[in-house]
Amino acid sequence: MKGNPYPAKACGLNPSITLKRQYEVGATAVLILSVLLSVSACSASSGPVTQTRQFPFALTTATLYDNAAKGTFDACFDRIGKILGEFNMYNVDSEISKVNRASGRGAVPVSQDFCDALHQALQLASLTDGLSDPTVGPLVKLWRIGSDQARVPKPEEIQSALVLIGWRDVALDEKDRTVSLLHPGMTLTSGRFSRASRRWPPGEFCTPAE
Repeated sequence: MKGNPYPAKACGLNPSITLKRQYEVGATAVLILSVLLSVSACSASSGPVTQTRQFPFALTTATLYDNAAKGTFDACFDRIGKILGEFNMYNVDSEISKVNRASGRGAVPVSQDFCDALHQALQLASLTDGLSDPTVGPLVKLWRIGSDQARVPKPEEIQSALVLIGWRDVALDEKDRTVSLLHPGMTLTSGRFSRASRRWPPGEFCTPAE
């Protein structure tokens, strides 16, 4: 994505916020998430203001092009923290963990955020003919990257994991907001959700300060 397609607007129009999330897994992978947001406040523009906060596994930088009040930053970071939590594979109560545990056993209800992110991840998998596949979890786990047990897996282990990888075997029902992984042992990996864009309607993503 080049530049900011939603530059700050004059008073009376919706300003824009560009977020860049640097998501670090272990000590090796750095991924970037760019999210375009709209807020409904109106104030005199004084140029972009940036703040950075550390979430578990995610250094997050937010740039506000208008209404750069502390309350607006707080609301945005609170919202980001909630979204990141649902894609935390190390949290057994996160949405991605619930979907992975139910692989081969039926559909799991998910939030609109999860639905949107998975939709775009599957679109990217289709456009790249599987080069970017959100179901590579079983293969990634073999290397145990970021743990004390990091290793190079055996060829037969890799072959066994490859059987469980296939984005076409992810059933996403956007109307009912459910996800099912068709085969037992399949897993989604949050790294493949790393690049996505969405524009939220005013007031939906966060409520800016007055």
